[in-house]
Amino acid sequence: MTPTPYWYRENVRRLITQFMCIFKGLQVNNGSEFQIVPITSAEPDIVVASIIAGNTPNASLALPLMSCKINGYQYDNMRAAGLNQSASSVRLPVGGQFPDDLITDVIYKPLPVTLSVDLYVYTTNFDQMFQIIEQIMPLFSTALLLQTNTSALDPARISSVEMTNGFTLDGNFPIGNNQRACSGIASFDIKGYQPYPEHIIDNVIKSINLRIGASGGLTNFDIIDDFNAQGLEYTKIHGN
Repeated sequence: MTPTPYWYRENVRRLITQFMCIFKGLQVNNGSEFQIVPITSAEPDIVVASIIAGNTPNASLALPLMSCKINGYQYDNMRAAGLNQSASSVRLPVGGQFPDDLITDVIYKPLPVTLSVDLYVYTTNFDQMFQIIEQIMPLFSTALLLQTNTSALDPARISSVEMTNGFTLDGNFPIGNNQRACSGIASFDIKGYQPYPEHIIDNVIKSINLRIGASGGLTNFDIIDDFNAQGLEYTKIHGN
């Protein structure tokens, strides 16, 4: 069987890294000095376990801390527009000879996607929490635009971040040793684009159609024999 063409451009990793960079460098004033609030990407239970593990009488508490968690990644139909999936232009490099040195640039429309992310904030007290929130909220009075480069040939260079749910606070967060901390959570949508290689969609669809066409003449017995040959498990249903 011909394998489906493979491609991977680390798009989700790129979007979440952009999101984390928004909050990198945030500080709180603990009364005597300014303290930078680190941010990481991890599941909340892993972050909490790390906080509790580090909360010992012989070590200072590693707070404040921020972490983000990916909740979803979906195609955004609302931002899909038009029928043309590519645009081309012809150019002649400086010093080139016409028509031998003409170059055709093809730009493929990237897929509009939305990455849903939760931002968790952990602090030792509400004063630190309020300092962090007041620094974050003004950034999202409107959609925050992020630009990764200035290339006019990169349609995925600009993405936007919107706050979909403001901060929900909890001042009774257990961190071990009979201590409590404060936690807050806010939700965001990162609206970006997923680029893909030239003709990749056409190649995948052709591959799918070939597999469907090849399986059109198979009987149930042929399919069962193929399952048995591959060692695949299946459920046998017996009629009356």
